[in-house]
Amino acid sequence: MATKTVRADCSIEEWQIRVQAKYNHLKTVTDEQVAGLWLPLEFAISVRCILNIRNITLPFIGIILGPPSSLKSVAVDAQKQSRDTFTTDNFSPKAFVSHNSNVPEEKLQEQDMLPKIKNKVFLVSELAPLFGVKDDELANIIGIITRIADGNGYYSDSGARGHRGYPGPLMFVWLGAAVEIPYKVHKVLSILGPKLYFLRLPMSVKEEDDLLRSMQQDDFNERFGVVQTTLFDYLECLESCPAMQTDPESGIPKIQWNAVGSGQQQEQAQRYIIYMAELLAYLRGTVSTWKTEDTQGLD
Repeated sequence: MATKTVRADCSIEEWQIRVQAKYNHLKTVTDEQVAGLWLPLEFAISVRCILNIRNITLPFIGIILGPPSSLKSVAVDAQKQSRDTFTTDNFSPKAFVSHNSNVPEEKLQEQDMLPKIKNKVFLVSELAPLFGVKDDELANIIGIITRIADGNGYYSDSGARGHRGYPGPLMFVWLGAAVEIPYKVHKVLSILGPKLYFLRLPMSVKEEDDLLRSMQQDDFNERFGVVQTTLFDYLECLESCPAMQTDPESGIPKIQWNAVGSGQQQEQAQRYIIYMAELLAYLRGTVSTWKTEDTQGLD
């Protein structure tokens, strides 16, 4: 996917039939080649497609949680080598805007990670090291991520380099994976704001015969390659939508989201969004507890 997508020379109705067929084919191939991959892969595709919606300027951070060998990292890595992506295996949040005093300003701008992820799918297949730090450092890390996730740019100050950063709007989507997120992360997020969203994969117990068959199949890379090729073909078709217009700044094909339309279904969907927003406003709070004797909780 090195070149930009060519818009399909057909009607929107013909494109819808074509892209639905590509979607169904991708699901079939995924289930046949790598069983259990479809759920996290579909989530990964959904996160990516946020970039294709016009006037969406709020970044999205989606993290897949699941036990070891649940294919969560495979789903993240599936989009590697596709266009409009930036991939890293390990990073420090301070690398978003660096303050290294030994590097000239011009070089710092080349090293800063924040402009590299702008209008990109930011892929990190293992986030455990990022959240496994001490509490004081964790609050600083979550603070940086929360601010960047506002999409309004980010500036920081240091004695070495002074005031550095980048203005907004700054749009990106971030896709990561981890076995689990410590409770302290959720506690910090409840204070700073729920800017991270999680998909928890269901627990699955494989039979001994299924595990034996998996061990006897030594062609995983080939089977995953088939899925990846089919995925790229689907994304190519998706972004060829005749109703999409290429954004001049990012070069990404974007479509107008119908959020103002009339009709009972449209209004009902908007009401559900309101209900969820009101519920989350309460759920994001932290309940302070001083006395727990004679309760079902821990003393």
